[in-house]
Amino acid sequence: VKLRRQEILMLQQAEIMNQKQRKMIGKKIKVLVEGFDSEVGSMFGRSCADSPDVDGLVYFCCNENCCPAPGTFATVLVNDFIECDLLGEMV
Repeated sequence: VKLRRQEILMLQQAEIMNQKQRKMIGKKIKVLVEGFDSEVGSMFGRSCADSPDVDGLVYFCCNENCCPAPGTFATVLVNDFIECDLLGEMV
């Protein structure tokens, strides 16, 4: 019974998260740049709404000549999401 209830809650939480992520598409957010993920091939960081080890990341593309350094801020236009992570491009 306990495991079934947990499964129900996790499904509900996933739907809530999808709704919130969909609302972010088309918005510009300020991101604290953390680095470059070579597996994904893009920069990543966190918005003011993301806690380390708890929330997702913001992955974003940037111009080769103008990629921000870790520890700096970038403005990112969100254009998609995958589960807990937002995807976008630096503007």
